[in-house]
Amino acid sequence: MEAANKRTSYTKPIRRQARNTLNLVSDVVERLLDQSLPPPMHSDSKTAKTKVLFVCWGNICRSPMAEGIFRRMVADRGLLGEIFVDSAGTGGHNVGKRSDWRARACLRKRGINISDKRARQFVRSDFKSFDFVVVMDRGNFNEVVGLAEDSSEANKVALLLSYLPDRETSDIADPYGKSRRMFEETCLLIEKGCQALLQHIVNLGSHG
Repeated sequence: MEAANKRTSYTKPIRRQARNTLNLVSDVVERLLDQSLPPPMHSDSKTAKTKVLFVCWGNICRSPMAEGIFRRMVADRGLLGEIFVDSAGTGGHNVGKRSDWRARACLRKRGINISDKRARQFVRSDFKSFDFVVVMDRGNFNEVVGLAEDSSEANKVALLLSYLPDRETSDIADPYGKSRRMFEETCLLIEKGCQALLQHIVNLGSHG
């Protein structure tokens, strides 16, 4: 038993280093592949009638995927000049980092480029800057609502999947550190939520 424990403690750092090396190589490959896409799309926050902010924990997986997917849907509806889209994280540990390479790979399959996205942290002023603060899971929902000063700010916050009438879960689980298959499943769930959110915004009568 002692010998087995020694082997395990010896191999763990090696496995960790191998994963880190694989992620580094994969990130470099994804950067090169990102260059094959059209440039990232953006709208002007100063002229947009509606502003949407997606929020997760680290702003390198779920929320940038939602940002890219939703912006594409907005563009496809001819509303890119009217709806501004951004994303942020409740945590500050990833500030300045590019999105996870697996997230970028999922979006690249859909022709969506988020190569210029860099993680930022949610700040209190975002309540005033955005009309919709759309959160990926209940934990981050509570974090964001806890920063609200009044009900008008708190009422801007909603779970992405709350816009689905037949949802089976309220949370979109964090795929960080998981397989590409998990990222793809997360991406499909985000797409459903984004479709429902956009329809909700259009139904409010301001667009479309």
